[in-house]
This record gives sequence, C-alpha cells and structure tokens, in this order.
Amino acid sequence: MKNRKITIVVIGWLLVTIIAQVSEVKATTEFPTLRNGLTVRHELEGGLIIVNAFYNTDYAQGQWEITDNKNVGIYLFVEKQPENTTILVEHVHVDCLICSNRSEINGIKQDGMDDAMHVGTQAGFYVSPQYSYSNIFAIEGYTEWLTSIWGFMWGNFGWMSGTEKRLTENTLKQLGAKGSEFMVVFDLLIKNQGEENYHTISFMDDFIVYFNGGFQENPGSQSETKTITTYPWSDWGWIFWPGLVLLFVGILACYYGSEECSAAVQFIGIILIAAGIILMFAGAICYIGINKVEVPKVSS
Repeated sequence: MKNRKITIVVIGWLLVTIIAQVSEVKATTEFPTLRNGLTVRHELEGGLIIVNAFYNTDYAQGQWEITDNKNVGIYLFVEKQPENTTILVEHVHVDCLICSNRSEINGIKQDGMDDAMHVGTQAGFYVSPQYSYSNIFAIEGYTEWLTSIWGFMWGNFGWMSGTEKRLTENTLKQLGAKGSEFMVVFDLLIKNQGEENYHTISFMDDFIVYFNGGFQENPGSQSETKTITTYPWSDWGWIFWPGLVLLFVGILACYYGSEECSAAVQFIGIILIAAGIILMFAGAICYIGINKVEVPKVSS
C-alpha cells in the first residue's frame, strides 16, 4: 500500500510538471511575424518629423512561400510634425528579392512596385497625423523577372552550368533560399511654414521574411529548411511527454507488482506501458508532421 501511495504522488508531481512545461513552451514559441506586422520608426529633420512605416501581410500565420501569390500592406503614419508643415509622399518604390545563402540566386528580383500620383496637379499623397498613406503590394509567385532570369541561368546561355532545373519552391530551397528580402524606399516632399517650395527627403527599409513568416532566421531553434504547416492536430506533439511518463510509471508498476506478487498491479502496469507507447508514437508523428524537413540544409 505504501508503494502505491508513493507511485500516485510521483505520477501527480510529474503531470503537474509536464503541464507547467507545456504552457511555458507555448508562451515562448511566439515570435514577431509579418502577419502580426512590422513597424519601423524614422526620425527626420533632426527629430522634428517622426514617421512610422508599417508592413503586414494576409498570408497564413507561420508560413511564407516565395513562389506563392501574396499581398503585403505598406503604410506610413505621421507621429509628429511641426505646425503648418505639409508632408507629401511623392514616390514609393518596393522590390521583392530572393534571399539565399548562395550567390547563384541571392538578390534575384521577383517582383516590384512603384506608386506615385499619376493624375492631377498635386505632387504627392498628403499625409499628416490625421491621414496616413496606405498601399497593397500584390506579389506574383512566378513573375516575368523571375522566370526570365531562371531561364538565363539554367538554359543554353548564361554563365552557369548544370542540369536544367524546374523553377519550384523546393528547387529554390535546394539552392539555399531562405525567404524574401524587401527593399522599400519612401520619397517625401516637405514644405515648412513660410517656405515657397518643397524639399525632399528619402529613407529606406530593408527586411527579410523567412519561410516561417518571421524576421529572425532561426526563432525557437527552427531551421529555415523546415516548413511550419497548420494541421488539425498541430498542437498535439506534446503528448509524447505524458506518454513517456506513463511508460515510466508502467515499468515501475510492473516492477513493484512482481515484488508483491500482485497480478492486478502488474496488469495496470502493462496497460500504462501500452498507453505510454501509443502516446509517444502519436506525439512523434505529430512532431514530425509539423516540422517536416523538406530539403537538407545548405551550408553557406
């Protein structure tokens, strides 16, 4: 009876420990993503003007594919400006490039966008603390730039040599692709009180979105060669650990049952061992499904 009480106490302690660890892991696996948005603060004119550029996407959380069509929102918010100062967004230029740790495809332009006033006499888009600039950069997965340079690289001309490779997401990853690099240039026109003409000021934001949708290459020790896919059972990888506990407790029960010659305790131990193995197997499947390695990691 004493051994049974000790076993129950150990099981309870282990379960409480596992629940606490699972909650902690879920809290620490969250990281900044383009889905949640990226804000870049710019102090201009010696800090007299402060603007915030904001970028986000409607793409699936935790994922990013180079060859898929997607949208990126581009916004500019004026946080601070002198009284009676006029600010116009004269021009916005955006490039979406392939980011790779291999020079063969690093920097290849996939898509681009230019935005400016095309009609009327106004020189640009008016912005102020009350009015912001907003635009949507619709990125095509297979653009003319990308397919043209790909044919140049792997066709019968160009400097590269090798077997012709079809342009796919996996092929890009095999060539060391890590995600997409965005280069955004804002050209502003500014006219202060008492000035007759505008003067210009420019600034640029440069950031990389990796295959996990984040801005860090390996958040949570997850390699860029792993694809995070949303499954109905995507959060069930943790059941491996309760399975391990059940297996351990089942082994103890069989051991104590054999010492006390208790068939009932041994039978319970066998059930716990079987349940533990099933949970460990199911948890391993969930983990492998979530973190499926598609291609070997290419060293830089």
